[in-house]
Amino acid sequence: MIPVLVNDAKMPRSADLPEGLKPFARCNAVRLTHERFRADTQGLIKALEHVIAEADVARRADEERAQRDAEAEAERRKRKRPQSDRVLDIRREAEEKVKTEDERRRTERDELRDETQPQKTKSGVVSRLAGLPSEISWHVPIGVVLVYVLGWFVPGLIVAMTNLGWGLASLFYALAGLLAVVVAIYLRRNVFGGAELAVWWFAAVSFFALGALSLITRAGFGGQINSDAYSLTPALITLAMLVVIRRARIDGLEASVYWLGTAIVAFWAMLPLLAATTMMAELDASLTGGNGYKLAGLTLAALMALSAVLILLWRWWKAKLSRPEATVYLLGIVFAFATAIRLV
Repeated sequence: MIPVLVNDAKMPRSADLPEGLKPFARCNAVRLTHERFRADTQGLIKALEHVIAEADVARRADEERAQRDAEAEAERRKRKRPQSDRVLDIRREAEEKVKTEDERRRTERDELRDETQPQKTKSGVVSRLAGLPSEISWHVPIGVVLVYVLGWFVPGLIVAMTNLGWGLASLFYALAGLLAVVVAIYLRRNVFGGAELAVWWFAAVSFFALGALSLITRAGFGGQINSDAYSLTPALITLAMLVVIRRARIDGLEASVYWLGTAIVAFWAMLPLLAATTMMAELDASLTGGNGYKLAGLTLAALMALSAVLILLWRWWKAKLSRPEATVYLLGIVFAFATAIRLV
């Protein structure tokens, strides 16, 4: 502590100070005056530097003394230990040195191999084409091939050899496809992410819809009940369940896949319903002379493309649109335009 006297202030006497401040009466004071303020301030700074330097020297001396005492105590305890313990310590130190040297050599060898060999990308075919994240890698094309083989190719061979009717043939396709999706999900259960989950959801909904239509056709109820609703209802119900369960983790890519799957299933399910309405049929007859399917298909394709464009613009304006997500929406727009051209 350094007392500072401002202008004409005087040091108080020891008797004028409280008990806790009496020692300050014996300290050397530094005076600050208005006329020589800059010079007096420099003097105060030098006094502080001197005190701080002395404190640092004392602190370092205390630390060195404490370190020497600790080393002496450790050495004293080491001498008291049995000879066998000292031998074990020496052996342990030697083993640690050898292990450290081996790790250093292994690291150098790995770095040299990485520098000499060409770098291999860890992403799969789909990632290279669309820049998808790691959760959509080469596992998805393999899964798609698995679904195709078990859900289409193998059932097709069996159907061709057995001459099954449409109802049993499509049901066989649907059951095989669902089996392929279940197997793929089981094999990927510990690693797949939200976007891949949406892909398998779309495949499962499609096969389920095919199975429902097959049963209705096989039972002869195709002309009596609204069979197309059985294609759209499972998709909407399961989508709502997934969105509720994963609402805190759904990202843009997963949402885009949900949109694409629902849009495609809804398109084919609503096409006959929309084409069968009296107003649509009359409007189509007045415009094109058709039976309602052409105008219904063009209307649904336009709605699908318009929704994709609006979502793209909204996500782009919010600066949240990624390249994989945009790719999915663009695929939906292409599908809508291709369907419209086919209908025309």
